[in-house]
Amino acid sequence: MLRRLILILLVALAPGAAVAVDYRSGSLRVTDPWGRASAGPTSAAYLVILNDGGTADRLIGATSPAAERVEMHVHLMEGDVMRMRQIEAVDLPAGAITRFAPGGHHLMLLGLTAPLQEGAAIPLTLVFEGAGTLTITVPIGKMGAAGPATGG
Repeated sequence: MLRRLILILLVALAPGAAVAVDYRSGSLRVTDPWGRASAGPTSAAYLVILNDGGTADRLIGATSPAAERVEMHVHLMEGDVMRMRQIEAVDLPAGAITRFAPGGHHLMLLGLTAPLQEGAAIPLTLVFEGAGTLTITVPIGKMGAAGPATGG
């Protein structure tokens, strides 16, 4: 039993193992940030925002030293065509979970200062209407990844 516990701990602490990190600002909790490697001047970042409080908030902006600008976007169906649109804010209802994922809400990193490399990480500062600013670290996964790297 002790051997099994030691083995589990060694695997969990091995280089490249995924480590869950939660970031908090007021009643907002940000989890599971990740981004995609890029060959060109744009990429995207994704995350989950949980509003544990009793008051709604809004994500009203984001910045990163890795990009000239960060825009909030959403994918919408227009007829038979999926289109990406910039949005000014994302509502974060009280007690709700808001997911930024491929095909939905996402943060576009525009004018990258350098291509994002798999295995790297970038800082991203989120700006909330009520909870203020929160700087998180976004690990960069494979180009075209559908989800965060699992470390394995």
